[in-house]
Amino acid sequence: MALTKINGNNIDTTTEALIKVLQLSGNGAYLKLPQYASQSAINSAIPSPAFGTIVFNNEEDAAQIYVADASQGNAGWTSVGGGGPSIGENSVIRTSQNFIESSVNIGQTSNGGVEFANAFSIGPITINSGVTVGMDNGSEWTIIGTNQYSSYGHA
Repeated sequence: MALTKINGNNIDTTTEALIKVLQLSGNGAYLKLPQYASQSAINSAIPSPAFGTIVFNNEEDAAQIYVADASQGNAGWTSVGGGGPSIGENSVIRTSQNFIESSVNIGQTSNGGVEFANAFSIGPITINSGVTVGMDNGSEWTIIGTNQYSSYGHA
């Protein structure tokens, strides 16, 4: 069993504990999450995380939480908050890359919920070689762009 080092209001950073109630008060009070260099480092350090475990992934530059349905009904890590990359005060402009680098499926069956039935992207977008974008029956994908390659697809 590890020893806990407490000095006044300071708890040693290597202390392990189960906290049922935590109240932070005073100027400069904060909670620092455990930091890991990458997803593989998180998976190595925490091979069987409990649902609700929160860490900070330095590679993704995001806090991540372990949930029962991270993707297509499978447990896994997902970023906390967010909504995608953005710029400007209060995230007024949403941004995205202009290529798809891994295969994806659009649709509620593939992704485990009705909120995935339809999708949109801002184009132009290049689908990298060897990558596919699949669509469940009844799903729609709209690519909004300003050139002749803008498209609208449905399955």
